[in-house]
Amino acid sequence: MNLAEFEDLVDRCGEQPAAWPVEVRADALKLLDESQEARDVMASAVALREMFDDSPAEPAPANLSNRIVALAGRIDDLPVVHDSKPQKAPGRFPFLSRSGLPKSYIWIAACFAAGIGLVVSGFLK
Repeated sequence: MNLAEFEDLVDRCGEQPAAWPVEVRADALKLLDESQEARDVMASAVALREMFDDSPAEPAPANLSNRIVALAGRIDDLPVVHDSKPQKAPGRFPFLSRSGLPKSYIWIAACFAAGIGLVVSGFLK
């Protein structure tokens, strides 16, 4: 087992060797004994677990479920806003759509510029 595999094992299964799959446990424990980097990975996993264990979750307010149900019941009463003109997603080149020119003019200018580039480069004689 290498260090990357050990990190993946600790990330997936935790820092308790009893939670590791039996088929890799012996190799992981051997790497843990031999490698300082593996011990550092284990120490950071333990520190992270302790940090989460030390900070208890705040309990939800007693009336939270009642407030959610009441709000869900009012969703049908909320006004629905419909735009008369749906918004278009920005195209591939959004800066061109802000120029105010029709798309056909932009394409004509692009083709003209490409043609000039081909002539100048000597591709078209």
